[in-house]
Parts: sequence; C-alpha cells; structure tokens
Amino acid sequence: MSKTQTDARTDTTCITAGIYRSDCADKERVTMAVGDSFPRCPSCRKAVGWELAVAT
Repeated sequence: MSKTQTDARTDTTCITAGIYRSDCADKERVTMAVGDSFPRCPSCRKAVGWELAVAT
C-alpha cells in the first residue's frame, strides 16, 4: 500500500501529487508534484497548512 498525503505544512515535502488548497482565509490553490516543497501562501505570504483537493 502506498503512502498518501491529505494535508501538509509550508516547507514540508509533497508525497502525493495534486492540487492543494491553503487553510488560510485566502483559500489559494497550488499544483504540487512529488518531491516539491510546499510554499507559503501566494497571497498573504504566511506559512500555512495545505489540504489535498484533487489528487493527480
């Protein structure tokens, strides 16, 4: 069974490719590939949590 990721924090490594939504008020979306490092929110520039919206 492969490991899947449903949520993460800024500066952690992505282990499940997909589209993630920030948990801040901006609700920004980013597309992540396996091995990418989760960014800060593009709008508020804060460290945020990221929730998997759509796996790819």
